[in-house]
Amino acid sequence: MGLNVIKRVVVEQNTMPHSWALQLSAVVVLWILKLLNERTLPLLMSSIRDSAPRRSGWSPPRIVCLLLLFALVTHTYGGCEFPGHWSGRWFQSGVGILQVNRTSIETKGECYDNQGDKFLIYDRSEDCYRCMVVHEKHTSVLQYKETYCDQKASLTELCYTITGDAALYSMFRKSPEPRPVPCPFKAAPFTFTYNRGSGECANPPSRAESCTDDSRLVLKYQACPDIESTESNVEELVCVATWKEGSTRYLVGRLNQVSRRSSVATDEDQYRCFVYERVAGGSGSNRVTYHVAQSGDATCNGLQNVLEGSRTIRLTTADSHHGRCRFPSWITDHHTWLSLDHSRTYKFSLRNATLRITTAAAATAGAGGVSSASAAESSARHHHDMPYEHHSSASGAEEQDEVRVVCHSILSSVEQRRVQIVAHVTAGCDSGYVCMMFHKRDNTVIEIQQSDGLYENTDDACRYFDPTTTPYTTLIAPALHPSRCPHWGRYTVQGTRLAADAAGGGRKRRRQAPDVGGTEISGPGPDTGSEGGVLTPPECLSHDYEALAIGCGSATHDTMDFKSPCPHQPISAYFCHGSWQENNTHYLIASPVARKSTDALRYCLVYTFEGPDTPAGASSSSAAGALTATGAANINTGAGGAHNRPPTERGASALPAPPPHATMMRLSGLYDTCHRHIVPGKSGLWAFNFTTNGGCSQSGETGASSVLVAPALNMLLTVLVLTSSVDSNIGSAVRLEYPFRAQLADRYTTQPCIV
Repeated sequence: MGLNVIKRVVVEQNTMPHSWALQLSAVVVLWILKLLNERTLPLLMSSIRDSAPRRSGWSPPRIVCLLLLFALVTHTYGGCEFPGHWSGRWFQSGVGILQVNRTSIETKGECYDNQGDKFLIYDRSEDCYRCMVVHEKHTSVLQYKETYCDQKASLTELCYTITGDAALYSMFRKSPEPRPVPCPFKAAPFTFTYNRGSGECANPPSRAESCTDDSRLVLKYQACPDIESTESNVEELVCVATWKEGSTRYLVGRLNQVSRRSSVATDEDQYRCFVYERVAGGSGSNRVTYHVAQSGDATCNGLQNVLEGSRTIRLTTADSHHGRCRFPSWITDHHTWLSLDHSRTYKFSLRNATLRITTAAAATAGAGGVSSASAAESSARHHHDMPYEHHSSASGAEEQDEVRVVCHSILSSVEQRRVQIVAHVTAGCDSGYVCMMFHKRDNTVIEIQQSDGLYENTDDACRYFDPTTTPYTTLIAPALHPSRCPHWGRYTVQGTRLAADAAGGGRKRRRQAPDVGGTEISGPGPDTGSEGGVLTPPECLSHDYEALAIGCGSATHDTMDFKSPCPHQPISAYFCHGSWQENNTHYLIASPVARKSTDALRYCLVYTFEGPDTPAGASSSSAAGALTATGAANINTGAGGAHNRPPTERGASALPAPPPHATMMRLSGLYDTCHRHIVPGKSGLWAFNFTTNGGCSQSGETGASSVLVAPALNMLLTVLVLTSSVDSNIGSAVRLEYPFRAQLADRYTTQPCIV
């Protein structure tokens, strides 16, 4: 009968005004949508097509047909959809993984109709309908209530049957993998008590530590011997979602059993719901308390308030010293510091209480052209120097390689030179207290020493700290400007060779090794002495450097120039930056003037001086100006550790006076930090030995014996000048003697050429 009515309206519409026909068509469309299904559509369309008069233009019958078709298509394929961002895989306790797309929910059915958060779902397998009321608490959490699957009824009628005490179901997103949220528990570390229904476990107190990733919190439970259901256990909480309903705050998280990593944890074991409340301390108190209640399964059922739950926890801030301790201004004047090889960045907070240490992603891949083996060794040394390691979390996710250091207390301080502090360190989810000592070397160079291991008590952090054996980490300011080089003069070297070739009994092998600038140089083939068919000059294969000039290349005296016999690169120049002296060893930070892609960014040059009376292996107190070569130079990739005596209290920017009898300089270069175990001239990334060769004004070379002749020659010239000054008739000769004496003294003196 309904179809006959529609036919009569459509066919007889030519007797009515078009406006009235359109209004009636709209009413008919609404009525048809209540009755129409996919089986009646072809019959309706065929009936309309056969009965409607044929006329051109957009007549009302055609409009009605189009409206009906559009309404049906829209209703069937696009009128009811779930929000697009719900699509993905979800976990529901007792069900497992559910797949959600724009039109259906696995195990529930297809979206048939909706109004706001109410959805009418058609289950094809059972040929029935249900109402689902879905609330999006967070992008990673859906909660819903539903009716039983029943015969078809309107959305309003079905949803009306849901009562207030109906079961609440929770769905947690699995994929796309949700991004964790910051945990709401601020100001860690905490001490806490907990209750599992058998009484509160308060003694010994349990402890909660934050991680460098603020979406994680480590809960370290202690067992109370007099209370049942308590045990020593470590859990890692990963915060997934937070929201608020009225005055109640909710948290959904994943709990990973750190102490039971070998066991396989399921989603049922990991997901838990929490309610929490923050209670601030009284006036004048920095302590904060959090009351927390936890669900007993992977749902949010049964959580009414913070005092009722499967387990209740009371977190209390454990330490208020952090708020009062600040790093000294001479450290934080440079907000950012870099390790020598730029593999680590050290950033201080605006309040100067927190230091964040991050590792560059490319640190393990190479350090500015240094070989990959050396880079890997450098990365390993960095981890050795730090009392904590890069690791994976209990959940298996890779942690960001970041360390957070919070100043706890200052134990001792030498104004603008050295400070010793106790700091709270967090690396990943490992945390504890360490002893740290900062040394100022120059305005743009500092060094750090730190204890090995993490301690739970602040009193233990520095108890076993020994600065004489603790490694150093050298840090530099991001912007280094050239400065005057110490120990000006000219130096020469002979017999440069690869340490690996020497160890191989002189048998040459084709290999790659860094030169002074870190450039990878291809060695000769087994017999040809050529590379790619192009003959390489022999002076470019031996890695020789003939001479070194310090402070002689410019009026500012801020460069070191290594001279090579290789015509392709006759000079390798380096800027001098900060320098300092520790007892009898000198340290200088240098960088390439014209850096190639294979060069390291910065170098630490370690050198000592020896005189004719200095035993082998010892060094004089400071440096000579110009030296001449006596030994072979080593180039190798060894560098590691860092141990020696503590530094002297010498001013960081002072230029040490040259020793009067220095005849030998031993020098090594490093690229990652200024290691203290290095033997200058023997180990390091590269090493050279030198003897005297004149001041900056001299370009020639002399033997080492010329240094011994210089004092006697100076005395003889002085006697001659004094004698000649007695006779006034040879005053002109006196004026000629002085410049001659100056030239000879300049040629043979061991003093630097200071302008």
